[in-house]
Amino acid sequence: MNNKAILHLAGIPRAMNAVNLLNEISSLYPEAISFTSGSPQADRYRLDRYSHYIERFVTRHTIEQGWQTANTFSLLGNYSSAMGITRHYIRQHLATDDNLEVEEDQIVITNGAQEAILLTLQALFKRQKPGSLVISTPFYSGVDAAARMLGIETHYLQESEFGLTPEALLSLLDTETESANPVRAVYCCPNFSNPSGTLMPDKTKERLVELCRNKNILLIEDNTYGYIGYGDPFRPAKAWDTTNHVIYISTFSKTICPGIRAGYVVTGQTTMIDGTHSSLAQVISTYKSLGSNHVPGLIQALIGGILEENYFSVRGYIAEQVTIYRAKRDHLIYCLREYFGARSDVSWTEPQGGFFCVVTLPFFVDEDAMHTCATRFRVIWLPMSMFMPAGSISQKIRLSFSNVSAEQIQEGVKRLAEYVSWTIKEK
Repeated sequence: MNNKAILHLAGIPRAMNAVNLLNEISSLYPEAISFTSGSPQADRYRLDRYSHYIERFVTRHTIEQGWQTANTFSLLGNYSSAMGITRHYIRQHLATDDNLEVEEDQIVITNGAQEAILLTLQALFKRQKPGSLVISTPFYSGVDAAARMLGIETHYLQESEFGLTPEALLSLLDTETESANPVRAVYCCPNFSNPSGTLMPDKTKERLVELCRNKNILLIEDNTYGYIGYGDPFRPAKAWDTTNHVIYISTFSKTICPGIRAGYVVTGQTTMIDGTHSSLAQVISTYKSLGSNHVPGLIQALIGGILEENYFSVRGYIAEQVTIYRAKRDHLIYCLREYFGARSDVSWTEPQGGFFCVVTLPFFVDEDAMHTCATRFRVIWLPMSMFMPAGSISQKIRLSFSNVSAEQIQEGVKRLAEYVSWTIKEK
């Protein structure tokens, strides 16, 4: 079976298998320099410190509860609440890093942001009146796949260089006023989005939240990369939410380690289920209890210990890593200028945070082009069309710089330049 065939499972629509595709592409070309990974730098996971953090949590929790150490060990090793046992730690983290005041019972700890997205969409769109979802595009493939799996009607709004604009959303909402499936929620990533790395200005966040409030729709904010900023901290859109119209999702996969599979959703809304008003957080936790049950206690203890030792600041914990990512971003931009600076038909973004740079090439690219480049030139990137509605075409590619060395960045961009020159000659 060839590499391209491996990435497409029979009977499963490509969009619904998008996350698997993204996770597996690099492994198909082990000799290629890969700009595909959206993960933090692997040698910064600090795995040797994990037992220390768990012990720190055990000590603090035992004292807080007035327990014996054995009681805390039993808690961590047993089944526990689907909502999570360390929600007060996350509450303190949000207050410390973003000055967000949320209630503990509004938080559900999940197996990464992907599960938070899936459970949120289930809670909003299942067993309720009809409704549709707006997705800012280019989008994180997992949200589109989740919406398709749940059979949710979707609308796609093209983002600007500063992310989703309130004007574009208002225009769509005005055309949907008589729809049988009116817009119920909007999904976007205001801070350093995946895949485009865009940053929404604070004024735009404020206006977007105000529009959602005025139209009585929900904004699902994905802040996965929000703490990986290369300047002054940027606040999430949730900071302007005074009426519970923002559902806030984040994860520790990009700041601690992808393998811990831990994220969370913050939602203070209520929802109607079978004619009864219920807490949306409780509905989400109920769905979670029927699937993954709960995030393992040891993983929650690890996160709690890390937060407690770093004064509940994720930004403080990853400050050194962010300095490394910024240097990689700067080196990538330097190499793009070195190898493409003489060309007027190639351009690129300079992200202010996150892991992704978007390069515009002088021709359209797709998955076949990606495979050709990986095979012939031993460098692999992702076409932006993979993050767009089916049938989309694009001249843009995503380069992730978080998990490549300076030497790999230099050689990878050189190979990309060779691929561009070769392709133009072939055409």
